[in-house]
Amino acid sequence: MVVDNRSEVRKVLIITLLLNIFVMGLKAVVGFWTGSLSLQADALHSVTDSANNVLGLIASRFSLPHPDRDHPYGHQKFEALGALGIAAFLGIACA
Repeated sequence: MVVDNRSEVRKVLIITLLLNIFVMGLKAVVGFWTGSLSLQADALHSVTDSANNVLGLIASRFSLPHPDRDHPYGHQKFEALGALGIAAFLGIACA
């Protein structure tokens, strides 16, 4: 039996996005306040983490509909495309 856990995944992505935004803001404020370039750079890294969460939410949204006439096996392949996009974001962050 296939279990549909997309709503739980969406909830985790939203919570993680909110936490990433909070951490990003905290790092940016403390980094500018203390003049720490490493904290400012890490705040920018948190931006890419937040972008990954947003991309995950978008992919989750597109994969949400149940199978229909045009997609008899469902829309879950959008999740794979989203994972590919997240991998691209991580590659950009590494560069």
